[in-house]
Amino acid sequence: MSLKKLIALWLLAIFVFTGSLFASSWQFDRHETRKSFSESVSEIFALAPTSITGNFQDVQQWRKIELQGKFVDDVLLIRNRPLNGRNGFWVVSNFENTTGSKIPVLIGWISAQSSASSIVEPPSLPTEIIELEGIARDFETRQTASDLPAGQYLTFDKDLLENSQNFFFQSLKFNHDQLAQFQQVPIPNTTQGPHLFYALQWLVFAAISIIGAAWFSYQERLNVKPKRS
Repeated sequence: MSLKKLIALWLLAIFVFTGSLFASSWQFDRHETRKSFSESVSEIFALAPTSITGNFQDVQQWRKIELQGKFVDDVLLIRNRPLNGRNGFWVVSNFENTTGSKIPVLIGWISAQSSASSIVEPPSLPTEIIELEGIARDFETRQTASDLPAGQYLTFDKDLLENSQNFFFQSLKFNHDQLAQFQQVPIPNTTQGPHLFYALQWLVFAAISIIGAAWFSYQERLNVKPKRS
């Protein structure tokens, strides 16, 4: 190997080493952020459900909530929500608690039975007073399209149900047979994720780049034969 190629090899190794260290540091920072978030959510999940009889404004996100009241207003469908390999819809509506406050509720999931462009009749909901148990979740970022079928939407955003609450309520338990038609929507993934593994992986790449360059340099040195005088 010529001197120029050897220099190029080490420059490449240093470039890969530096880039790998940067990528490892970035992934580790993501791990720490995700770890902090996961631990915070776990602490909130561990709290006993709290009963909300008034306004929903000051509820902490991810907190387990108990509600008593009835469904009011129209039933709406959030499209493109796959579950267990099948496409389907979130079913949402406003829920009025015993003090008259309206709370947007993600009731559950139903499967899509026809083509994506078909109009789907929203399922009926009980009209009497019932009890719900679930969690407080942040609204989604608003997205829309001009060709959506009637009664279907892309996101469960703050303006969908014309509601001033800070969070929507994801139902996890209910005490009414009519709601048994809905499947429970899984709680979003709040685990730490694979970022620590990725950080370690990048450190391995950094080590390989330097060790590899050193090994090739050593092999080249062994292959160089001394000239006879």
